[in-house]
Amino acid sequence: MRLCTRDIAPFLHDLARAAGRTAFGLALLWTILSGIFTESAAQESGLRFFAEAYDETIYQRREGRNTVTMAQLYEGVRKPVPGVGLWDSYVKIRYGSDANKDFWNNRGEVMLGTRLRFFEKVYLALYGEYVRGEYIAYDEEAMPYAPSYEDWRGGLIFWHGWDPGGWAPRGALPFTPWSETYADINYLEKDDQNIIGYIESKLGLQLLRLHKTRLDLYGVVYAYYDRNADFWNNHAAAAPGIRFTPWSDLDLNFRVEYLWGTYYQRSGRYENPYERNYQDLRIGLFFWYGWGD
Repeated sequence: MRLCTRDIAPFLHDLARAAGRTAFGLALLWTILSGIFTESAAQESGLRFFAEAYDETIYQRREGRNTVTMAQLYEGVRKPVPGVGLWDSYVKIRYGSDANKDFWNNRGEVMLGTRLRFFEKVYLALYGEYVRGEYIAYDEEAMPYAPSYEDWRGGLIFWHGWDPGGWAPRGALPFTPWSETYADINYLEKDDQNIIGYIESKLGLQLLRLHKTRLDLYGVVYAYYDRNADFWNNHAAAAPGIRFTPWSDLDLNFRVEYLWGTYYQRSGRYENPYERNYQDLRIGLFFWYGWGD
């Protein structure tokens, strides 16, 4: 049997990819575990421990009146890199579920990751993650994938916020302006090697600030775009919203938004079953908390 370059190339590609994943995982494990053995050793080497917890639960009227929850927990070590920024190595656990049992929302993932942050006042970071996942609740007849999967992900994350009213510990006058912008671009190997971009930008007014409780009114713009032209990743929306934060130290807030959106006129792998223009009501509860420097 003759083998040509076309036959050998996929094999070599898979072999190199497997070797790279193994080396990546071993390097991250060594970095994390070497700092965990003793706190004094970590301090001497310049490593600092950190953890982050995030959870969001969102009701979406348009998506079959669905309620979707996603929670994740990071834990790892952080090392300053002189002249560059901060380098993190971490383990991340993510859990997702929804009321309608859509398979893409119902899964658990464990990740080994690393990220490099470049600036102090503006959050800009490169990251890479190796992922092992499991779908946990789904309709077997509608499920096109195997229950277990692995993935390689990487990308660039940006965030910047301006909030002069939030810096006042005791109070602030009404109608204090603020803004937030988040953006990311991500490579997902499992998703047919797709590259997905996302941006979310808010401009708001702080209506009320009482100690660490605040009420905000804002406008927000969302935009998605991807290389594979999948309809769910190619649309934009704008919305007015209201946000209530009962205790700012926990970064826990409740939001209500009414969206007007539109899909881009792009033809991808799947036909869009929805009308081009849409409206949606979203009600969400969001939480973030971080430990360490």
